[in-house]
Amino acid sequence: MERVAQGRFSKCSHWRASAYIGGPDLLTWESIYHLNGNYDGGSGLMHTVPITDSCWQNTFPRWVRPLPDEWLSGLLLRCDEVNYWQSGTTSTYLLRDSARNASMPTNHFLIPPIWLLEELAEALAVPLQSLFNTTYLPELMRIYNLTRFPHSMLLNSSFSFHFCPECARNRVLRRTLMLAHLTSCPLHSIALCQRCPCGTTQRIFCRQAQPFTCYRCDLDWAHFPQLSVSPEERALSTELLKWYEVFFARGTPILFSSALKLIRSRFLEKGAGGVRLLDGKTRYILPDNCGQISLGHLVDWLVSLNLSPPDLNL
Repeated sequence: MERVAQGRFSKCSHWRASAYIGGPDLLTWESIYHLNGNYDGGSGLMHTVPITDSCWQNTFPRWVRPLPDEWLSGLLLRCDEVNYWQSGTTSTYLLRDSARNASMPTNHFLIPPIWLLEELAEALAVPLQSLFNTTYLPELMRIYNLTRFPHSMLLNSSFSFHFCPECARNRVLRRTLMLAHLTSCPLHSIALCQRCPCGTTQRIFCRQAQPFTCYRCDLDWAHFPQLSVSPEERALSTELLKWYEVFFARGTPILFSSALKLIRSRFLEKGAGGVRLLDGKTRYILPDNCGQISLGHLVDWLVSLNLSPPDLNL
């Protein structure tokens, strides 16, 4: 007998997490073996695995692979959907160890701990590096020269969940859209959504809902209003992404320090009038030069002062 990761289910008498993940309100692996698997989760059909293979006992029933620029939380939602689980089932399983969970920051899927990625890599039978690409973990460790796990606040100190409804149509939550101050999708030039037409602020995971839907009214995120954005908003997104790309591609403490010096120089040129940042606040003092301000806040200053990457003389 063979197992197909994203094709037709094959009958199996046991799966290591079925008792935990299934629960009283979810389908178990045994109860859905007979279903036809037409859903590909946007990641295509993976190879078959013989029933004698040891990974049968260590992986989820159906697998998904990370897509380009996919955010980890989106990958977890696709895993929920392809396995016919409710929203948040995969994430809850990964966080079942209360001792480990207690030491994690609130936005643990923005910058997840390595042990969580290692466990997910085993459960999905994918290379660990492919899961690093669903986060900004390696980039932040290089930018801040860290030897320990970085806090999510170093990436985005004011994170709130939003998504592009057109991306959601393809079942993708993009990693790029989790960056601070982005309000529109650079791929589709439409406004990002946080609130359902029913008035409910959206949550990434909710065990009372299906993946990629409003937990209050069940509206699919793909059917949220698609609002066009102004040329000014598109230009702002472009400028923000230019700076983020520089830091993610070449960011080091030296580059970070050079950007702070550039901010200081331009700030002094402007005089005592202060600088209005993208968060709407006017600042009259410069950011601290301690190297621990968030990347999002640094980029906010650079863009608000009308600076561009060539000004760094890289």
